[in-house]
Amino acid sequence: MVLCSLQLIVKQAKKPRLWGVPLVPWLPSAVIAVNIFILGSIDGALYLRFDIWTLVLLVYYIFVALHASYDAAQETKSIANAETNMEAGTSKTAEAGCKQFRDCM
Repeated sequence: MVLCSLQLIVKQAKKPRLWGVPLVPWLPSAVIAVNIFILGSIDGALYLRFDIWTLVLLVYYIFVALHASYDAAQETKSIANAETNMEAGTSKTAEAGCKQFRDCM
């Protein structure tokens, strides 16, 4: 009901020309409503188990997954910078390779 009134009151910013995401915001709103219903219908012991698992996974995300994704992003950034420098001929790795090649000759 809220979505219907929002759709009537708020004008769409721009209409997609070629492709738009189907069933948005209807499907995400239905999923949120189903999740709220499920969480509201479980008993206390099950809700406690849900809270504990949520806390465990949140701690795992903060201490492991978040840092791993940050490290992966930094590694990708440094590889991109090294490739850019190599194309420009200013890479330290390229200079070291040239020195090593000259030493071998």
